[in-house]
Amino acid sequence: MSENSEAECGRLQRTDRLAPSRQSKERISGSRGYRNQRLIVQMKPIERRRTSAKAVDKINEYLHRRDYASAVFLSSIYVHIRLKSLLSDKLARRHKEKWEAVFTELNELKLGFSLALRMCKAAGMISSERFREMKQLWKKRNSLAHESTLWRDMGTEDVSEIDRLCKCAEGFLEETSGTD
Repeated sequence: MSENSEAECGRLQRTDRLAPSRQSKERISGSRGYRNQRLIVQMKPIERRRTSAKAVDKINEYLHRRDYASAVFLSSIYVHIRLKSLLSDKLARRHKEKWEAVFTELNELKLGFSLALRMCKAAGMISSERFREMKQLWKKRNSLAHESTLWRDMGTEDVSEIDRLCKCAEGFLEETSGTD
């Protein structure tokens, strides 16, 4: 992933978050780590739709530029964030004011992609087909993360698979963008 695309992923990842209030900042000032210093509040469907639209645009931009690795990395990052967001929705359904704490806790637990995916499947939040597609996306992401794979030229089969997996991720983001 290029330096620009890495910075872009970080910037896009933060679009799922709203700026914390002054009081919130004071409350977390003693937290460890950069990630924990940004509070996350429950996303309304309109915010999820905007975030999903931005993610889809950026993924398509990378695909158009033939920056396939970045497209896969960004897709997996957004799917992972959305999986944790869906789990937070489920866990804090009756206590919406606790959503932020649940999401933060899931991040602090370092809830990985595979476990978040399995939990969403077990809770009935995603279909077996989506589960299979997102599992393939993660497998492709892991494959690309190895230097020997990342720097080689991609064949038409790889490009087709990446394009298909990115479209599956886009579909997942769009499907879940209206989730309360």
